[in-house]
Amino acid sequence: MSDDVSYDDAIKISFDQANDYLKRMRCNRPCEACGYEDFKIETDGGDVAYIPIILAKDDNLGLLYMPVSCLRCGNTRFINAISMARTILGEHTGDEHGE
Repeated sequence: MSDDVSYDDAIKISFDQANDYLKRMRCNRPCEACGYEDFKIETDGGDVAYIPIILAKDDNLGLLYMPVSCLRCGNTRFINAISMARTILGEHTGDEHGE
């Protein structure tokens, strides 16, 4: 798979795929703010609640993130959804790195 994973590709990644990705990538480190170890993927009606961020220099460009929040204090980590999708979709084509 090439590096050009689209926004549409990324938002199709399911909750279960995202959760499995976080476990495999060992993203379950304690919270930087309070030390608690339980985080949750933010959802909207059962789907991952992806957040687009528009770049200040060009409002036609942006980044897409998946928020993961600490269950104790609310500290939120932002996972790059395009990178995550590239890894997940690459696994389906036999290319773990999306290359």
